[in-house]
Amino acid sequence: IENIQEKISLVKKDVEDLQTKQNLACLDLGQVLYSNYREAYADFFKPFHDEISELDKRLESLESQSEVLKSQIETQGFFGKLVNQVKLTSSTTSVNSAKKKKEGVFQKAGTSVVSSGKIDFIRSQENVEYSILSVLDNIERIKNDLAQVVEEQQILNEKEKSLKDELNEYFEYNFET
Repeated sequence: IENIQEKISLVKKDVEDLQTKQNLACLDLGQVLYSNYREAYADFFKPFHDEISELDKRLESLESQSEVLKSQIETQGFFGKLVNQVKLTSSTTSVNSAKKKKEGVFQKAGTSVVSSGKIDFIRSQENVEYSILSVLDNIERIKNDLAQVVEEQQILNEKEKSLKDELNEYFEYNFET
């Protein structure tokens, strides 16, 4: 049983690693679909595209504000520098927050595309960019690997349960009489 529990633990780690890889691949998918947006994708990607475009505008504004503050810090006196340094810290935090949010939308978009089964539709489009095809191939590879590992996990869980049941029967039979 210990050997099976060890294997279950290793397989569980493999599942977690593959899920992390899948999340990163979905992030990549969101990014390449955004960069190579087509009207053919509007049905399933437009809301994400619009949200990312808005975040890009906000990021551009925030980064511009940060640059202005940096240049002001260089030319001001001590107290002006101090005030603008606080503003710059706040602005930098806002920039980082907006970048994280944008990353989250990319991942959500890629995950949505995968879970809604749009991979084949994207592949069927004419002249699909290599960057998109490459990410789709990676996602499919990860999905296949994940399916195999999950199947292995189920088999090991069933073996563990079976062995525990056998042990319980053995102890009940040999020690109750």
